[in-house]
Amino acid sequence: MRKEICLNEQKAYEFISWYLNKDGFPIIKEDFNDCSYFYDYNQTKQLILHKKDRGQYTIPTELFDKWNEQKENSE
Repeated sequence: MRKEICLNEQKAYEFISWYLNKDGFPIIKEDFNDCSYFYDYNQTKQLILHKKDRGQYTIPTELFDKWNEQKENSE
């Protein structure tokens, strides 16, 4: 079983924007709000973001770590 990190809506939007933009696919807030699931169709077809109850979202821990590493390197 893979480990997941919970994020609030704003952080989840920032994450998915980063994830999709690195492959050249921008996302707008309205499109984000309309989705409960985001999958990586280009590589593994795995679930990368899942909307849970009360505005929480989950992402795989390994992707959260990559995102944080990228943010730290860009600062």
